[in-house]
Amino acid sequence: MKPRVLPDADARRRAATEFDRNFVVEAGAGTGKTSLLVERLLVAIGAGLARATEFAAITFTEKAAGEMRDRLALGLERLRCLALGREETDPTKAWGRALDHLVRERGVAPADVAERALAALSDLDRAKVTTIHSFCADLLRSYPFEAGVDPGFEVDRGPLYENLLDREWEEFLAEELGPRATRANLWRRLLPRIPLEAARALSRGLAAFAIPEALLDGTGPPADVAALFRDDAGRLAAALESVLARQRGMKSSGIGKLDLYRRALDTRVREGLPAFLALVNRPDEAEALRKSHPTSKKKLGDVEPGEMESAAKDALDLIRDLVSVDEEAFCDLVEASAPFARRARRMLLERGAVNFDGLLALARDLLRDRPEIREEARHRYRMLLVDEFQDTDPLQYEIVLFLGGRKGEREIDPFAVPLEPGRLFIVGDPKQSIYRFRGADYAAFRRAVERVLVQGGEKLDLVANFRSVEAVLGPVNDLFGASWTATPYQPPYEAIRAARREDAADPRVEILTVVAAGGADARREAEGIAVASRIRRLTDREGRRPGDVLLLLRAFTPLSFYLRPLREAGIPFVVDGGKLFLERTEVAQLMAALRALARPSDPAALLAFLRSPAGGVPDAELLAYGASGGPWRFSATPDATEFPGVARALGLLRALAEET
Repeated sequence: MKPRVLPDADARRRAATEFDRNFVVEAGAGTGKTSLLVERLLVAIGAGLARATEFAAITFTEKAAGEMRDRLALGLERLRCLALGREETDPTKAWGRALDHLVRERGVAPADVAERALAALSDLDRAKVTTIHSFCADLLRSYPFEAGVDPGFEVDRGPLYENLLDREWEEFLAEELGPRATRANLWRRLLPRIPLEAARALSRGLAAFAIPEALLDGTGPPADVAALFRDDAGRLAAALESVLARQRGMKSSGIGKLDLYRRALDTRVREGLPAFLALVNRPDEAEALRKSHPTSKKKLGDVEPGEMESAAKDALDLIRDLVSVDEEAFCDLVEASAPFARRARRMLLERGAVNFDGLLALARDLLRDRPEIREEARHRYRMLLVDEFQDTDPLQYEIVLFLGGRKGEREIDPFAVPLEPGRLFIVGDPKQSIYRFRGADYAAFRRAVERVLVQGGEKLDLVANFRSVEAVLGPVNDLFGASWTATPYQPPYEAIRAARREDAADPRVEILTVVAAGGADARREAEGIAVASRIRRLTDREGRRPGDVLLLLRAFTPLSFYLRPLREAGIPFVVDGGKLFLERTEVAQLMAALRALARPSDPAALLAFLRSPAGGVPDAELLAYGASGGPWRFSATPDATEFPGVARALGLLRALAEET
């Protein structure tokens, strides 16, 4: 069967085979961007444009990096087999298309393709297929003296730095406000305008490696308070969005306050201080912000009371801190807290650790301030491929632009760096950005993309979706195409088109409505039964397989309401990411047996095993055994006549321990 002609076939061909310019590929959901990245690497390796050690493929997560490395290894092996004539070519596969292009259009001899693929396979362990943080860590370890880090540093994932900040702040404050203080007048002027707790939060923000040294030294431009709180404000706004989404349809007096908190934080980060103050100083909003945060003693939708209260309290505290800080007072705070910020950074590095924030900032500074190192990195990595570009933050954009520059340039502004054609290949979709709370910013994304395009790069769009059929995608496009509004903070909507052949013209969008008395749990239970019934009809009457069905949930909290009906209906399923597996009775009982084996002196684990089906000891016998003073350890040998169940179960456990 001939492969279907894709609506974006030309864009895919160019992305995989052209190396004379930089590309920005906007790839919609399910458009096969990982396959495209692998195909481009196969062509580059097969054509001799780059060896496995001469490119860097940057992904957003370690899982994605592992998947790309595995798919590249498979692609290289299959490309080699095809070039040696051991397999039939398949134009639907990346390696089939790569070989066809290499031989037919570039005139590369199949034997050369096979030799280069084998060499790349041999060097694949040294290939740089990794996350941006791991890439930066390797860069810093390659130049530890120049970067000012311990060459054997470890990446601190949070606790060490947080504890260090707490301890250093207390010591710093004692020095600054103590009897030997030398800057007492500065603090006297500052503290009436900024509460001490707000000063603490702001000072911790100043200690972030992303804050330039020039700001702390007073030689750079003044800082925006919002920049220090971007991570916290974005994280809390995202948390509030999640809480509100999962409470939709519920009646609660606190929902209005939560939405106000979310809007206020979003406005402060995106639109700046004037817009933020205009919002929070409106009479109704100001009155609401003066009151305490909402609380709840009961579960609202999928949201536990503690989750809602925690997000609400943190958000209100942050908003009040931001309201209390004026720009003039903030300048005084920068002067007052700069020694603390510098000391905290220095202490972390002296401990032989670098946090995630520091990895990016130190790597950016190294590339910016040492052009010779920048040149060496470019010489080592002739090609830089970046996946999920929409979820990177402004610091990462700067690193990418520095690495993409021409030979010999010495710019210190990354957005002024002249780019080398063919060095950068960037893939992303701003519509899929979900990491705003970690610094992802559409405005910064757009600026970085525009820089690549201005420098002779080209934008390609992938719109062919391999996951769904047109009967599903059509309604999605109709819905979002009509309601989506492009703004400076949100990209335009690009319709996605089905690449899969349709089996039938029947509707593929249905709405199942259930009616159930009771609360949310009762409705979910009824919905789970309805979903299982619909899937059973699909498999029994319409010839579908269970694997044709994907069930998407907003959260894993209500998962049990949907899995139980599937089990009872005999429908096989796989849960990706759920945590209920460990809560299943048989798994809990197995864990009890394993704990009893691993911890012979743990009486609770032993008792759980004895009561489980594996132990099978009746409760009455266990009670009598305990009352007799019998020891709770599996080395015990009770009287088999008086306690037959206990004696048998302990003997079984000893046998398992010996076998283990």
